Amino acid sequence: MDRAAGMMGKVRHSVESALYRRGFRQPDVRRLVALQIMLAAGLSLLFAFTGMWGAAFAAGALIATVNFYALARFAQMAIHVPQGAAGAQVMRFFIRLGLTGVVLYVLIIRLGVPLSGLLAGLTTVVVTALAWGAVRYSGQKVKEA
Repeated sequence: MDRAAGMMGKVRHSVESALYRRGFRQPDVRRLVALQIMLAAGLSLLFAFTGMWGAAFAAGALIATVNFYALARFAQMAIHVPQGAAGAQVMRFFIRLGLTGVVLYVLIIRLGVPLSGLLAGLTTVVVTALAWGAVRYSGQKVKEA
């Protein structure tokens, strides 16, 4: 068990280092994105042997992770972008939203992937946010009135 925890720590450090090199300077944002990447990748590998459902899960997790990555990056940039330059960032958001719609259309209508797998993959972001929030909340001291 100790060995697995050490390996996960190394993976987390590698992912966070890569994110730092890509401009994720805020530690909390970097940890949150790293957690999403590791959760999506780990669960996708776990479900890889379940056939089409696992493929649908992986596709949903990939879509969620790419959009979450872009949103986190946008949030960090929005703080430091000069006034007037945010328009390009908003345009990128709408382009990404349109591309996500096209990808979902292809997956659901054209390829007929299982919706339950796709939705389960898309909800990895929710699980990540809840886990991250629970860890942060449990680390704080609660004062009673």
